[in-house]
Amino acid sequence: MDFRIDVVRRRSQHRLQGHLDRLHLVEGLLVAILDIDEVIQIIRTSDDAGAARERLEQVFDLSTPQAEYILEPAAAAAHPV
Repeated sequence: MDFRIDVVRRRSQHRLQGHLDRLHLVEGLLVAILDIDEVIQIIRTSDDAGAARERLEQVFDLSTPQAEYILEPAAAAAHPV
């Protein structure tokens, strides 16, 4: 019985961490949406994705995963397949 409790506890912790990670990304998106014009300007005026990421992190106080998540659709739009 202890094994089953341990398995359920670890599985729940893993799922919770996944949800918390997703929430962190969505919080970054919310910050970007609230000032979307400035985000677009930063992306367009940056030399490359690395510079855009750094500027987004500095201007909006985002973490690296949040800034990269914001840039993913922009990178896809800039380089259509």
